[in-house]
Amino acid sequence: MTDTSSAPTDSSTQNAGQPASSSADSSPPSPEPAEPAVRMVKVKLDGQELDLPEDRVVADYQLREVSNKRFQEAAKLRAEADRLVGALKKGDFAQLVSAGVITPEEARQASEKHLTEYIQWEQLPDAEKARLVAEQERDQARAQLEQMNARERQAEIARINDIAAREVDQEVTAAVNELRETIGYGIEATPELVHEICRMRIAALEVEMEGGEPAMPTKKAAEVAYQRQLRLVKELLNKAPPNVLRQLLSKDVLDALREHDVQDALSQMPNRIRDGRPTDASARKRPEPVSNDGLFARLDRKYGLV
Repeated sequence: MTDTSSAPTDSSTQNAGQPASSSADSSPPSPEPAEPAVRMVKVKLDGQELDLPEDRVVADYQLREVSNKRFQEAAKLRAEADRLVGALKKGDFAQLVSAGVITPEEARQASEKHLTEYIQWEQLPDAEKARLVAEQERDQARAQLEQMNARERQAEIARINDIAAREVDQEVTAAVNELRETIGYGIEATPELVHEICRMRIAALEVEMEGGEPAMPTKKAAEVAYQRQLRLVKELLNKAPPNVLRQLLSKDVLDALREHDVQDALSQMPNRIRDGRPTDASARKRPEPVSNDGLFARLDRKYGLV
């Protein structure tokens, strides 16, 4: 029986004679590792089952646990604060000392002061006690009245400011409308124009309050403010090159400027040229052509030869 396993075949001999790189080049590329699948879990919210990613459920749970812990800590701090406030109101300095709010020496001084005031109060006659209580109630009532008056003053100031703002808005709007009618074309009440009008009015009122000239009316302030804006625009346009002007001005404005220049040039021409009528020289009748016989006959008549 022949052992064929040790005898190489022709194909194996050929493969052995080939370089190793050829076998590596012919092998298929290794597949890229696939992304791990997202694990889904079932949760029940408001009686409805939902499939949510596991990492989201874990993150939400961790957030809830952290929030609950923070709320519990805040509740403990609030309870401790309420306990200390209650102890302070009752004069229980022992709790304040144990909590570290005050030192034992401060507690002793506070206790002695409280006891001294109590003894002094008990030694006062009833009439003196009644007078002190009345003064205390009076001071409390005065403080409450001052607070109420302060709130009322603030409300009144706000109401006056609102009325003044509406009046100024009406005055400025009316002034801009009158200015629009005066100049003959529409202008917008831009924030810059309104701000300039109000600034001029305030400055004029301050001068009047100091004993100066009477403040100019809103209409006059609107005219002056508009003229100032025109000067600024004029300075800007005069310094701007043509390409910038084309960017600043719209096509309709440029066409209107060209039309205005054409009409202005036509208005300076004589009527006959503008209307296309012939001039006096062109309107003269040209002489009809004369033959030689006619020319000699005219000369004979002129010099009396006939």
